[in-house]
Amino acid sequence: MKHVFARRLGVLALGTTLAVGSYIPAAQAESTTPATASASSWLGRQLPATNTFPSSFDPSSPDVGLTIDVGLAALAAGDTALVERTVVGVSQNITAYTGFGAAATAKSLAFATAVDANPRSFGGVDLVARTESLIAANGRLTDPDFPQFDSSLGQSFAVRGLIDAGSTKAEPAQAYLAGLQCANGAIGFDSSAPGSAPGCTESGATPGADNTALVAGNLLATGSRAVRATARRAGDFLLAIEQGGAWGGGTATEAPNANSTGVAVSALGSMCEVGAAQRGVGYLRGVQVPQGATGALAGQDGAVALNSATYAAAQRDGIAPELVDQFVRATSQAAPALSWSSAYRLPRALKTKRVQAGGKVKAKVSCLQPGTRVVTKLRGTKVDKTKANAKGVAKVSFRVKGKAAQAVRVSKVGKGQVRKVTLKMKPAGTKAIKKTLRVTRP
Repeated sequence: MKHVFARRLGVLALGTTLAVGSYIPAAQAESTTPATASASSWLGRQLPATNTFPSSFDPSSPDVGLTIDVGLAALAAGDTALVERTVVGVSQNITAYTGFGAAATAKSLAFATAVDANPRSFGGVDLVARTESLIAANGRLTDPDFPQFDSSLGQSFAVRGLIDAGSTKAEPAQAYLAGLQCANGAIGFDSSAPGSAPGCTESGATPGADNTALVAGNLLATGSRAVRATARRAGDFLLAIEQGGAWGGGTATEAPNANSTGVAVSALGSMCEVGAAQRGVGYLRGVQVPQGATGALAGQDGAVALNSATYAAAQRDGIAPELVDQFVRATSQAAPALSWSSAYRLPRALKTKRVQAGGKVKAKVSCLQPGTRVVTKLRGTKVDKTKANAKGVAKVSFRVKGKAAQAVRVSKVGKGQVRKVTLKMKPAGTKAIKKTLRVTRP
């Protein structure tokens, strides 16, 4: 399942720091590379004062779905201010947005749980109950009033949100989604026909990267073992359709582009397919406006173009107002993927929430060479020492001692290219919190 790279000594150092903002999960979803931070900063500069992006069809109406995409990108970048702005914008429009059907409701639930908002009262809406009400007896997410909006992507948002919310409807929803997967690992957009046409073909063609990668990304975000097989098969499909370090989408978007490459890289990186992920980052950096850009792209640092042709045109003419929406969509998909840059150096500290005295901390370090030693330190004192197993996974476990609540941070994970760390914290008397943190260092 995992493609690992040569490793030497791994060190997981933990120390005290301030608790993070209320909307950031227990551990940052990604480590923040300069390219990721630059992309998130550009997105923040494009977000209107209303805290929602305008619809490309009707600029007077908010595009809540796009705003959610940007919020998730900001979360990956650790951009707390932008996350909070999108939370405000989405929550203020949640009633109208969830009125568009099951997929919109499920996406809203996944967003609320991802940013650690209360999904049972998000903008006054109980997103858990509403999503549960849209899960049919066979596990399918469907809305009788808007069946045209049912999709496997919406189904995956439901699985992600329901698992994170601890809903009993998560298991049947996940089982139905697994049944939508095609024999080659692809996952078509149609959710009405498990394992057969039209879900596994689009006008007779094999589905591209977009839907498969987005669905796999949602499944991987849950951290649930139950969805790993589906995600892994999707990853194999994505590897098979790579186009020299880039990916194309489905019908009409088959050529390499930043949107498809971004979601494919994010999914593959989360599966420890580091080589493929870093090849994709190379493509994305080639269509991202660099720091200190001059000429027509002055002041557009961090923006990501749809493809090479669009980027070349922007270098000549700038980003025209009618193209801002396209750039926002491409940048929001590319930002999380850019965290897999092999040129990134690990920051000194990546914060998590506080852990109560007596609480147990569990960490799982993956993408390691089997046998790699991992030493865990808390405020400079060694608290655990272990080795990576045959699958390249090292499991760390220790209990926080002392009278005061402690905050845990990852400040170093040795040398090498990529680490994926899952922290599972169980403060005394509270529900276990499990999040994933990706750490990159050359």
